[in-house]
Amino acid sequence: MTIAFLMGALGAVLSEVVKRWEQFGKITDEKFAALRKSPKVWAAVAFLTVLGGLGGIFASQEADKASLQFLFVSGAGMMLFVRNVLAAVAHNQPEKLGTQSGIGTKTKITFKDLFN
Repeated sequence: MTIAFLMGALGAVLSEVVKRWEQFGKITDEKFAALRKSPKVWAAVAFLTVLGGLGGIFASQEADKASLQFLFVSGAGMMLFVRNVLAAVAHNQPEKLGTQSGIGTKTKITFKDLFN
């Protein structure tokens, strides 16, 4: 069970690295610095990594002899599924007055920044 969790978490971490690499290529240097130092971002990464580990455990329970590759992909898949659900929720939230893009958003961390 420990190996299943570790392989699932490893899959989630690799997926998260690729997603953050994509995200950081699209944002300003100020926003990048704010995200890199934000405890919210690291808490979201830890949350998604644990979900990936749980995905590995769930996958190992269903298969009698689950391969390490299967556990790795299951962890990445679980994390990506939850990330996409949270990104959809973040994207569909209405903007509040005064928070339109370009107004005070250079370093403010939003829900969209965490999961998009």
